Amino acid sequence: MAVDTHKAVKKLKEVGFDEAQAEAVVRIVGEAFDDSVATKVDIAELRIEIQEVRTDLSTQGAELRGEIQEVRGEIREARADLSTQGAESRAEAKAIRAELRELEQRMTIKLGGLLVLALTLLTAINKWIG
Repeated sequence: MAVDTHKAVKKLKEVGFDEAQAEAVVRIVGEAFDDSVATKVDIAELRIEIQEVRTDLSTQGAELRGEIQEVRGEIREARADLSTQGAESRAEAKAIRAELRELEQRMTIKLGGLLVLALTLLTAINKWIG
């Protein structure tokens, strides 16, 4: 913001300031404005920085979305693996139960055969003794 210093000094003199006082006030106010007022260049630089931050955030957001998609894919794969393993485990358990039933039947048949043999031996021993 440009200030007409000559005009400011003239107005201060009109209200009672002497030349030195008016110039000092204008200089002090000018320095304060120079230190605290943003120039067009300052604003342009700030806009560039803001755009850089937006670009960085956009890039990081895209990267995060990609990583999230990867994790979701890994979770889907893990679920599929668990489902497959569960199905395999159920199938194995079913096969083991079938084998146990078959083994039980064979043992029952063998036990029945041993009982018949024992009865036959007892009958033969009874006839021989008696």
